[in-house]
Amino acid sequence: MRFSLAALWSTESAAFSFFLLVVPVLMRQQGFDLATIGLIYTMVLPQMLSWLFGILFDRYNPFGMREKSWLALLLTINAALLATMAFLELKTDFTLLFVLMMASSLVSRLIGLLCSSIVKKAWGEDGQNWMNGIMVSSMAIGMVAGGGVMLYIIESFSWTGCLLILSAAHLICLPLLLSLTYPDKKTTDKVSAKRIITLFKTPGLKRWALIMMLFYGANQGVYAMLKPFLVDLGLPNEEIALLTGLFTAAIGIIAGVTGSYMVHKFGARHSLNTLAGLMLSAILMLMQVKDSTNHYLWLYPASTLLIFSSFTSYTVLCVVSMSYCRQESSATDFSILTVLPYLGAMPFASLSGVITEALGYQGFFICAALLSVACILVIYLMYRKQTEIRYQSDQNKAIA
Repeated sequence: MRFSLAALWSTESAAFSFFLLVVPVLMRQQGFDLATIGLIYTMVLPQMLSWLFGILFDRYNPFGMREKSWLALLLTINAALLATMAFLELKTDFTLLFVLMMASSLVSRLIGLLCSSIVKKAWGEDGQNWMNGIMVSSMAIGMVAGGGVMLYIIESFSWTGCLLILSAAHLICLPLLLSLTYPDKKTTDKVSAKRIITLFKTPGLKRWALIMMLFYGANQGVYAMLKPFLVDLGLPNEEIALLTGLFTAAIGIIAGVTGSYMVHKFGARHSLNTLAGLMLSAILMLMQVKDSTNHYLWLYPASTLLIFSSFTSYTVLCVVSMSYCRQESSATDFSILTVLPYLGAMPFASLSGVITEALGYQGFFICAALLSVACILVIYLMYRKQTEIRYQSDQNKAIA
């Protein structure tokens, strides 16, 4: 069952990583301006609606379908979307491609959401902690496959070939659904607007929500501009693939489990402060890269720290968010809480190209560094009077 869930997380991450890692490189090589490339990040906007699906599933569960039945349907839909995109051209069909990428992004998000709902039902608190680490490590594997490997082979296999491979991967995952066995915990306590509002009345959750919205902004903004930055440095596709999707994403595989360990050992506050510091260090290293002559000295350690801090912090955010989820509305609660990092990162990431066009790469990196410093200060100011932030209820006990 763990293998099946890991395969599902890897597959949905591979498709999403192709859009975020490969497409911006191809766009820059084909002459798209930085402002347009930065807007690629807005394809995560439909993911903001995933909480509606959570409500639909928890409250009504149309057709009486369980999680794995919905997973079969969503895997088939995503396979069809990817196969359709395979026969479109980036330059001439960009608008239609962008709409399809947004749709695929939403479907990928729903696949991950349903997998997390299964984790909530099948494992206790300790099991959920480590399964979230496995989730993030699996997403890193998907990033290696969908980002690094695809960028490395795209000249040989073409745009069409790469997308058809990703489409086939979704269909290959269908038989794995048969191994998913978990208790069908039903409740007569239906999800409602009042119940959603009650979620945010949980002690400490409002502060935690603010941190989640602030924490990911600098990281995702820098990551949005990293690919065009590498193209403008004159690096070949093979090295860009190595930097953004092979070597560094492999670090993310380790980072997922590391995040689970850090929450268990040090708590969320200390973990996030450490990771924000690593993120700031990565940005400062990128500022030292002026041209391709000194890029080996700074780019590889900077990319490593950027990916490590990103995946590890996402594990921390997911572990704490899942602990706040109530059993009877786990899909709704988890979708609402885990969409907050994307919501917070959206303004800076989507405007990253506009900022870079106006201030240059150095000016943009300075803005990202200031945002990281602000995040560290907010965490310190909110929790300075407590050595640890802990939320407890009759059902859950979680470090927050």
